[in-house]
Amino acid sequence: MSSNNFEGFFENPDHPEIAKNEPPPQKIVEALAVMCSQAPNWYTKPVMRMIAHGVCSKIAGIVQDALDEGTRPEIHPAWAAFLMLIQERLITSYEQYADDEEREAYPLDHDENDPPQD
Repeated sequence: MSSNNFEGFFENPDHPEIAKNEPPPQKIVEALAVMCSQAPNWYTKPVMRMIAHGVCSKIAGIVQDALDEGTRPEIHPAWAAFLMLIQERLITSYEQYADDEEREAYPLDHDENDPPQD
């Protein structure tokens, strides 16, 4: 038996150490803010786009779970507004910068009545 508590950490999403080491929502959003501020053209880079999608998806799940439980989501309204801006940037730059992996993982569902994206 190994004494390494993190053996298989990244290969197993159900690893018991993951839940103990998951940062609070605020820290997840702050990390995204740092990434975006350090690379102002983050939305042109496929890896950074996927990170932004992942963060937005994770926080959306956290917020939805809180609302389903009838509790207040653990995210400041200013950070929620920041995430809305990030989502807007992802959507408006989707056609130009989204690669095949992003298009498969995060497809845009356009309604034919929606105005065209610039």
